[in-house]
Amino acid sequence: MVSQPSAASGARRHLGPRHSRADGRPERAAVDRGLVKYVYRDFPLDRFALQASMIARCAGPDRFFAFIDVMFTQQESWAQSNDPTAITEGLRRIAKLGGMSDTTFDNCLKDSALQTAVLNQSLKGEKEFEVRGTPTLIINGRKYTGGLTFAEIDKALKPLAGPS
Repeated sequence: MVSQPSAASGARRHLGPRHSRADGRPERAAVDRGLVKYVYRDFPLDRFALQASMIARCAGPDRFFAFIDVMFTQQESWAQSNDPTAITEGLRRIAKLGGMSDTTFDNCLKDSALQTAVLNQSLKGEKEFEVRGTPTLIINGRKYTGGLTFAEIDKALKPLAGPS
């Protein structure tokens, strides 16, 4: 099995279009066939990406990736402002659509232990894999940075996954 850790920052605009086509990813087929273990790691590059990561975690394990998917695909609606309050309120709207109450949202963003956990995961990725930015994929120990195309990801995975 190929291990494919991925480091992502929820507020990075260039990740939205890539992530919004998640169903067509070549690695998706490899994950479905049990050939690839996809490991998502938060790598927030600013306070708003940190907030997005925290909100997704507060949604719970069953809804975590649904929240991540929506945050990436809806970046245009929440991450484009220069007003910090507008960005946080954009995240609040997304959380509400996902069924999160205002109280849960507010408590989540105040959770210092959760904030520390997200930041520690980011530091671990930085130290362990020398991640310096997003997107970064680690495929069987080899680091790939930048906005890889689906064809480039597929090319990296095919020789490692064996015959299909």
